[in-house]
Amino acid sequence: MRTYHPHRCGVGTVLVGLSPENVNVVVHLLGAFTIPSGNLAMILLGLALRDTRPRAALLSLLLGSLGLVGMLSGPPLVILTGHGGGLAERVALYPLIVWAILHGIGFVRSAARAYRAGSIATGSR
Repeated sequence: MRTYHPHRCGVGTVLVGLSPENVNVVVHLLGAFTIPSGNLAMILLGLALRDTRPRAALLSLLLGSLGLVGMLSGPPLVILTGHGGGLAERVALYPLIVWAILHGIGFVRSAARAYRAGSIATGSR
C-alpha cells in the first residue's frame, strides 16, 4: 500500500519561490516541474473518473487541458515576443490551484451531507 505524503505537495512551490528564475534557473525549473506533472495528473484523474463522477471528471479534464495549453504556449510566446513566459507559467499553474480549491469544497460538502445523514460517527456517546 502506498502512503500519501501531503507535506510534499508544496515543495515545488517553495523551490520556485526561494529560487527566482533570474537567480538560480536550475532550482527554479526543478521546482516548476510540479506544473506539468500536476496538469497531467488532473487529466489522468479526469479519465479515471469518467464513469463514476462525470462532473468531477469534466472539471479535471478541462482544467488539466487548459494548464497544458498554458505550459506549451510559454516557449512560443518568449520566442515570438521576447516575453510572456510569466503569463504562460500562470496560465499553466492557476488551473491546478482552482482545481484543488473546487475539489476541496466538494469534499467538505460531501462530508457535511454524510454527517447530516448520520453516516459519519461524531465520537460522542
